[in-house]
Amino acid sequence: MNVEQDLAKLHRLNSMVNGPLKLVINEVLAVTPLVIDWINVQTSGSAVCRYKPDNVRQYEVRYQFGNIGNLVHELTHVAVNESYNLDFINYPN
Repeated sequence: MNVEQDLAKLHRLNSMVNGPLKLVINEVLAVTPLVIDWINVQTSGSAVCRYKPDNVRQYEVRYQFGNIGNLVHELTHVAVNESYNLDFINYPN
């Protein structure tokens, strides 16, 4: 598996589901253009924000290639960071 296959699988899944899951998938797919580096890891995963001048954010996403749940989880971190304009911690910084 690779990231292109995983994203294609996520797009196919999105065309087959409704309700809250569809909303979540739409939200995480919308932030994929912000990811500049996809890294395959064996366990867990992470999303790292790279701040650029003028508050432009780009992301590095580490996840287990082939694990769509792990991919969605890490992209949810990206979506939260973009939505709330905060780092990944859940308290004001």
